[in-house]
Amino acid sequence: MELFICKYCNKQWKNNNSLHNHENQCKLNPDRLNKHYNYANSKIKQTKECPYCKKLISVSNYNKHINKHQTDPDYFIKIENRQQVLHEGLNCIYCGKYCKNKNSLAQHECRCPDNPDRIKSGGWNKGLTKGTDQRLHKLSDSVKQAHKSGKWDNVKWLNNSHPHSVETKQHLREVAIERGLGGYTKHIHSIDYNGVSLDSSWELLVAKDLDLHNINWVRPKRISYIDNKNKMHYYYPDFYLPDYNIYLDPKNPYLLDNDHSNMGYTDRQKLEWVMSQNNVKIIVLTARDLTWEKIKFLIESY
Repeated sequence: MELFICKYCNKQWKNNNSLHNHENQCKLNPDRLNKHYNYANSKIKQTKECPYCKKLISVSNYNKHINKHQTDPDYFIKIENRQQVLHEGLNCIYCGKYCKNKNSLAQHECRCPDNPDRIKSGGWNKGLTKGTDQRLHKLSDSVKQAHKSGKWDNVKWLNNSHPHSVETKQHLREVAIERGLGGYTKHIHSIDYNGVSLDSSWELLVAKDLDLHNINWVRPKRISYIDNKNKMHYYYPDFYLPDYNIYLDPKNPYLLDNDHSNMGYTDRQKLEWVMSQNNVKIIVLTARDLTWEKIKFLIESY
């Protein structure tokens, strides 16, 4: 088998194309092409002139092109004649550019740089504001008046109203609870710690200190509870210590007593319902209670 050898480093290649590409990038080639050279320039550098049609042909396609000239001399004449037929009637009347179809031709001609009456802007409202255009100002006023008069108060899509009835929503809720769906979703900025997903830097500090003192802990399952409106929800503790039968929940004290407007109660009330309804023990950890020494003291004094 014939081998093609690089004239700079003597490395062997199976074909001429591989050799050519290598020599352009060969480290021993003082005129080698930069690894990040411009693609457009590379096309110019890697072309050869065809001795038959005098066209510049890419190096990778050069041999195939020459072979086509030698085996079928009339091939390129047929191609040119066919293109002329296809292009007939699809050339711009201003610049002569060929377009693929009539729609492309119409779009090009109305924006052609050589067309003195060409469309010079994009959309009708490009760059316009209600302060500079009377039409937009009128539209803005009509929208404001519609909101102010209450004309759009009962428009469902505008008020983001739910299409289901109260009975349907209750049924869907019961089905979701029965199947274990809904409720807590994974925190967007979760922290991976030894294959466990944690939701905050406080949880990470607690986990590391528990491991440092060889304290057995797990990420517990959710706990159900009933709120003051007789609706069932789920509470997700952060840690459970099986050896102590106690749950840990690192939480900001401000958030503990902050009233949730969508729920109608605070986290402190929620924790009280969870503990009383499920007979479990939960210790809330503040920023000063994230070490095992403080946690152990809180467990002993619980």
